[in-house]
Amino acid sequence: MSNLCRLNYKQLFNICPKPICLLCHQSLPQFGRICTDCLSQLPWIEDQSSSSGCDKLWVALDYLSPVDQLILGGKFSARLANLSLLAELFIQYWHTQKIELPEVIIPVPLHAQRLRERGYNQALELAKIIGRSLQVPVDFSSVMRSKATQAQASLPARLRVKNIRHAFELTRPIAYSRVALLDDVFTTGNTVRELSQLLRTANVANVDVYCIARTLHL
Repeated sequence: MSNLCRLNYKQLFNICPKPICLLCHQSLPQFGRICTDCLSQLPWIEDQSSSSGCDKLWVALDYLSPVDQLILGGKFSARLANLSLLAELFIQYWHTQKIELPEVIIPVPLHAQRLRERGYNQALELAKIIGRSLQVPVDFSSVMRSKATQAQASLPARLRVKNIRHAFELTRPIAYSRVALLDDVFTTGNTVRELSQLLRTANVANVDVYCIARTLHL
């Protein structure tokens, strides 16, 4: 028997790192990622869904501190614990809304070049956790990003539509009638609008958009 197996529960608790809140870094009374005080102070969006141009848009939080730092850390610094927390926050929000369950979740894809640079797609990491909780499959291969666009956040609003136009392609027929597109941040909506239009050309009747946070008040 290994030494670890011989440890009693008290000894095991003493050698395991105690959980701390990702935001205030205080110890948590039980395993988790955020304390109740920080949870209550997050910039939750209280109103129901908004229109993103051609879809139902569901967004949990405003892109304000500390949500912006959680997203940036998860997106660019491989802080996957941040993404796990953000996904769990969206799940909490989802359960407070009257949202029809989708048949599938499609995360906004990254171009292959950017995926190689970053090593992961933050939208896919979020989708896997949300899909598992909602018991909805995640489809990450039916849509591809065929155009290596500039980062939308680096462009002025007037250039974002042109930048993302015809950036996505279907890799195979879509057999779903209700799809949820998932992205981390909603700003102008050009990316999800382009994807939604592509799905509608494939006869997808209903497209919902799930985003963790928004930078604009719609």
